[in-house]
Amino acid sequence: MKRVALLAFAVFLLSSQAEAGAACGQECDEAYSSAVVDCHAHYGTAPEDADELSDCIQNARDDYSSCAENCAEETR
Repeated sequence: MKRVALLAFAVFLLSSQAEAGAACGQECDEAYSSAVVDCHAHYGTAPEDADELSDCIQNARDDYSSCAENCAEETR
């Protein structure tokens, strides 16, 4: 009986970590999407703003990578 309880507890812990990781990943996705939309809203499509727009989107990508790495560390 103790084995069953221990196994059930282990499954619970693993599923909790997976759910936390998925939620964290979703937050990263949403933050990235929002940041890119903000970049486009701020810089528009004017050719003279292309470098700034590119930098803004790169910053959003960098933030996304950091967020995803943090999520991976939290689920370990």
